[in-house]
Amino acid sequence: MNTSTHPEPEAARRARQWLLLGPALVDEPGRKTGEPETDVLQLMQQASAETSALMAVNQDLVPLMHQVAPPRYQPRWWRWFTGAQLEREVMFHDLQSRIQHLAEQGEKSFGALQLQSQLLLAEDTRMHAEVARLEADLAAVQLLLSPGYSGACQAAGLTQQDLARLARRADNLQAMATTTQLTQAQYRLAMEHARTVSDRFTEIRTLLMPLWKQAMGFELFSQPVAASNQQGR
Repeated sequence: MNTSTHPEPEAARRARQWLLLGPALVDEPGRKTGEPETDVLQLMQQASAETSALMAVNQDLVPLMHQVAPPRYQPRWWRWFTGAQLEREVMFHDLQSRIQHLAEQGEKSFGALQLQSQLLLAEDTRMHAEVARLEADLAAVQLLLSPGYSGACQAAGLTQQDLARLARRADNLQAMATTTQLTQAQYRLAMEHARTVSDRFTEIRTLLMPLWKQAMGFELFSQPVAASNQQGR
């Protein structure tokens, strides 16, 4: 014969424990709900600002790198003839400086965004646990308000006024859980956006920047060679 017993449902366990408190149980649902350790609005604003800053770097950096890279299909004599080579040399150092500045700015924003993402993730974890507590408390309250628990509530000394307060408590718990879930959805959207922008910068840093530096190395090397050839003629 199987003598194993199923664990008591969490809602029933809470309801049973609360009944031991008598009328004071009305104050128990939602009591352990904590205040966020960080300013939710400020955290969202900071994450949004860092994401926007890094996205701007991504949008500006790639066109500049393409602009300063040497043309692939134009011979040098043609660029000298049309004046394109002279224009490139005038703009070269300015563009190079701007690219370097953007890259440094991107590294700074990337690091700040990584920190903000960690804070968002920690807050998301806290809100997940918060919703779970609220929903468990709500389920216990709904049990206490059900017809099956009317006798137990009466035996615990709860009056009709206490039950009315408990019903209002249930509405509050539902509203708190819904609000927290909506905030959590905004956090997750912010985290996903930050992750997309960060991944894009990582691609630029690990894939495009080395190729750009290599191209610039050839460009800088070719300039003195071309100058010496001109002098030797």
